[in-house]
Amino acid sequence: MGGDVRPDRHWVRRDVSSVPPQGGYVAKQCPVRAQNDALYPDAERTPVGAFLQSLFDQGNAFEDRIFETLEASGALRITERSRDARIAATMRAAADRVAVILGGELPIDPVNRRAGRPDVLVAARGGGYRAVDVKSGGVLGHARSAIPALLSSLDAPAYEDASIDPARCAKTNRKNLLQLAHYQRMLEAAGIAATDGRFGAIIGREAVVAWMDLDSDVFRSPSSTGLTKRRSTMEVYDFEFGFRLDIIATTHAHLRDPSVELLVRPVRVPECDGCPWEAHCLAELTVGDGDLSLLPGIGFKQWKKHRERGVTTRAELAALTPDDPRYADAEMRDLADQIEQARAWMSPEPFTLRRGIRTLDLPRGDIEIDVDLENAPDGRVYLWGALRADGTTTSYHPFVTWEPLTPEREAANFVAFWSWLCDERAQAAAAGKTLRAYFFSPIETRYMRALGEAAGVRDEVDAFVSSDAWLDLHRIVERQVVTGTSLSLKVLAPLAGFAWEVDDPGGAVSMLQYVTAVDQEAPGAQRAREWLLAYNRNDVEATAAVRAALDGLARRGDTGRT
Repeated sequence: MGGDVRPDRHWVRRDVSSVPPQGGYVAKQCPVRAQNDALYPDAERTPVGAFLQSLFDQGNAFEDRIFETLEASGALRITERSRDARIAATMRAAADRVAVILGGELPIDPVNRRAGRPDVLVAARGGGYRAVDVKSGGVLGHARSAIPALLSSLDAPAYEDASIDPARCAKTNRKNLLQLAHYQRMLEAAGIAATDGRFGAIIGREAVVAWMDLDSDVFRSPSSTGLTKRRSTMEVYDFEFGFRLDIIATTHAHLRDPSVELLVRPVRVPECDGCPWEAHCLAELTVGDGDLSLLPGIGFKQWKKHRERGVTTRAELAALTPDDPRYADAEMRDLADQIEQARAWMSPEPFTLRRGIRTLDLPRGDIEIDVDLENAPDGRVYLWGALRADGTTTSYHPFVTWEPLTPEREAANFVAFWSWLCDERAQAAAAGKTLRAYFFSPIETRYMRALGEAAGVRDEVDAFVSSDAWLDLHRIVERQVVTGTSLSLKVLAPLAGFAWEVDDPGGAVSMLQYVTAVDQEAPGAQRAREWLLAYNRNDVEATAAVRAALDGLARRGDTGRT
């Protein structure tokens, strides 16, 4: 969730002396989350999901492997258990000029309310230290960025040993960089920061040390003029961290005196998914006619402009007209689309036609096949599911392998699916019937082409996916239909009256189920396989259910909305 108050150059800072020291995470997380943590310290939070927990576990395991590699090259690992002991050991190692310090903890900065444990500290040749964070994700890309990759190796990690790799660039991951900026400020407060520039680094899955200039202007952010301005990582961090300290201080003041207004209120943003406060904030956002940010196409900027004009709910937005004089200077070119989404949400019908569209264009066939694939965590496809319907019978056809995925096995499984589909097309043509196949994500087309190439049938696959027999149902919906909600299949299908049979259906959970399904020794392997097949069958059934609902809309035509 985002907040609707952002300090500008005239912002009056709060007294933050009573705020507990904060880690770097607070600067990169939602400001409402910082407020809720202080406002409801004992409240029940949404528990971490199994998939997210698996990512945490993978990250910890990756960090251990990196630490072991660095230790083998002479790094010192801090193993003390208590905070005070870790801080003392870290500062002793720094005083001894240890080249690489692992798992240390820096002294609390009582003035600026900072605490933190950098994964790695690397000594600078000219004195002092630089912070390095370990992340299990990738931190390098191909050289399409203005920021070239400045890399050093794990056996010689110092910034002074780094060299530019012209073939790669360093990804400017905002959260990673803000974490490094937090450690930079702590090193400065402790008096052990390198004096020749502010540089930090990330060790990602590439197992190299990618150095970043924290004073380089890599981010665009709003300015007091209303325009955007390029700012450095340090500038963005100082602002974000200071703002959240003010939020926490104000929240404490509100707890002492309820007449003190809180600084931020919930706004639906992408970061909400998986946040421990998601359920809490959604309960507030859905009261009455619901907050505007629940509508598709309304982000923080649009939400703020509406609130400045007294429009705060979906019903209030639905009552507007695009020529409302309050919006003459708002520079909201998509105001008509936003109003349309609000009216769709207010409509008793789950699906309504976009303005200007009198009849839905939804090609149908004598034989209809809904297609959905499932990926393993490494991205390879282990399952192609197809739901075939001919007006008389409906049947589900899974093409799956539970063997360890290799390029050859993935291609062979695709060939089995492709051969079946070609047979269906040939039989339909011989009977003088039309066949159409439907999918709900561009990923199916991408994998069809890629695996067609691997299987030696790329030309045939290209011809099929470029024909009018291969239909993107999501695009059909996106171009012609509004619902006032997300257009994801997991949202649209329930609007069409469909419900998944499996518990907690979703791609993240399916990844965890797959890990169990392919483990021959796992006691739940067979149960996981059954779950995955049911999940995939439900997905293609959901696509068919959405199509059936849209077919009803096509027959009904224009609903008479204005």
